[in-house]
Amino acid sequence: MGQKGMFRKCSMVEESVGIPMIFSGAGLGSGHTVHTPTQLLDVFPTILRSTGVAVCDEDTELLGTPLQQIAAGDRPERAIISEQHSAGCRSAIFMARKDNFKYVHYIDYPAQLFDLESDPFESNDLATQPEFASTLCAMEAVLGEYLDPERVDATAKADQQVRLDAAGGYAAVAAQGSHGYTPAPGEKPDFG
Repeated sequence: MGQKGMFRKCSMVEESVGIPMIFSGAGLGSGHTVHTPTQLLDVFPTILRSTGVAVCDEDTELLGTPLQQIAAGDRPERAIISEQHSAGCRSAIFMARKDNFKYVHYIDYPAQLFDLESDPFESNDLATQPEFASTLCAMEAVLGEYLDPERVDATAKADQQVRLDAAGGYAAVAAQGSHGYTPAPGEKPDFG
């Protein structure tokens, strides 16, 4: 909504990825605030736990933590991962957030590193500062524990192309217009 001069979500700044989650249900305290970051991977085990459905063997490797545990004080030792492959963005973007650091990996641009504790507004990119070189490498390794950005982006772009072809190709999709949302692949975003 205009923070940092941006009006779209093709970014990993906290105003875009740091979305508050409201969670309620039986056994949860009222008006309790938890600052532990959560992610969409936490929703599936939360639903299983809420409904009492047994976990299947193939689900035991999933990385999420039930929100009930986090609300009760569990602080999972993990990174929060996010990725963006929108056709309207210039570069795929990946984020790893662990402890107070946020690492942002772009396919076509230099990486960024922020200390969210000392710099919650992400105004001081530490990626080029020599004293943070080891932290930058460590956070890049954290992201690498979860995924290979270049391989994941290539897969996403191939999938986008299959979907574009199935919709009749670029010309057919572009003729529909963007309807104010993500523009069709190759379409220049209108930020006006």
